[in-house]
Amino acid sequence: MARALGLGTCWMTSPLQDEATIRKVLDIPEKKEIIAVTPLG
Repeated sequence: MARALGLGTCWMTSPLQDEATIRKVLDIPEKKEIIAVTPLG
């Protein structure tokens, strides 16, 4: 769908090296497991 809208995306796991910041910025509760980050743009 992103491509159809002219946007790019990719699967990233390296941002999880700073998982605490990702959780804070995206307001993700501790009970949820983060397996990857998918930027869209």
